Amino acid sequence: MGIGHIGIILIIFSVSLITIAYSESTTFSLGKPMYLDGEVITISGIVSDYKNYPVSIEIVDPTGDSINTIPTVPNYWKEFDISVETGGLIWKHDGVYTVVVTHASIPESKITTFEYFHSDPSPKPHNAGNLGEEHAQAELSVQVYGYFFNFTEPRFQMQSPWIRFQDGETIHRYASGVPLGFLFNTLGLSGNNDECYRLQGGSVYCTDAYFTFKFLINGQHVSETALREYVIQDGDKIQIIYDDQFITETSKIIPDWIKNIAGFWCIDAIDDASFVGAIKFLLENQIIVIPETYQDESTPIMPYWIKNNACGWSTNQISDDDFASGIEFMIKNRIITV
Repeated sequence: MGIGHIGIILIIFSVSLITIAYSESTTFSLGKPMYLDGEVITISGIVSDYKNYPVSIEIVDPTGDSINTIPTVPNYWKEFDISVETGGLIWKHDGVYTVVVTHASIPESKITTFEYFHSDPSPKPHNAGNLGEEHAQAELSVQVYGYFFNFTEPRFQMQSPWIRFQDGETIHRYASGVPLGFLFNTLGLSGNNDECYRLQGGSVYCTDAYFTFKFLINGQHVSETALREYVIQDGDKIQIIYDDQFITETSKIIPDWIKNIAGFWCIDAIDDASFVGAIKFLLENQIIVIPETYQDESTPIMPYWIKNNACGWSTNQISDDDFASGIEFMIKNRIITV
């Protein structure tokens, strides 16, 4: 089959045309990482020397059988280019196919891979575009009580061609319109409803009055629905955090006038309602974020230490995080409503 050589280099694809360079300066590339029946694979490249010698291009199916060997002679500029249509009797198996390129200018055969499917793999996401037309990569981390969820286990890898983990904890999306929610479903992470996830050891974790999920896309808090509907883009950083800790967005700064309001409230220059109005501004603009499950209509009496906190914060004696923790307490205990 022409594979029996040392120094094989495995290639990971990117969304558009991928050029693979070697020390000998001979290169070759494929158009995309996935193909369906009847699509055309373009294999092109350039040789560093011996342009009058033919390039041998071999395609090997998932069982190891060679289904096609194509010789082609580079042109005057040392370039070569061939097209192969998928499908027919020789394309028997869905799965990973191997392309082996051999030429006198390189001492070892060069290998790359692509995936082939007779038809769209099932299940297909509702709004998905053509498989293989895009390739975006993003990082996903999930923390439960401060411990990171391990997506490197084999049961989470390569589960769907549409969107999947395939090299540790990096998500790969291979078609337009495929949301994160589809990934969670294929991995069996979705719980009984939109506020629950099945994580460590198969246990189900849900947002309630004491523990909550926080969802962040590139450092910005989003709702659970927005996260599930989000289509990842290259370089995105997705975070899911489950604990009882209050989170402030460090990328957003609490306006100075809010601290002035706290100072006025500290000396009784304004009433409780004015102070609560400033807190609502912080929440409504997601400068600080409190889970919706903490909201309530009752309004017990505000304890004295809350005002002490506001006084200390207004004079920079306590931090933004400590002040935010006091707000969390007020909402959890139904002292203020949002």
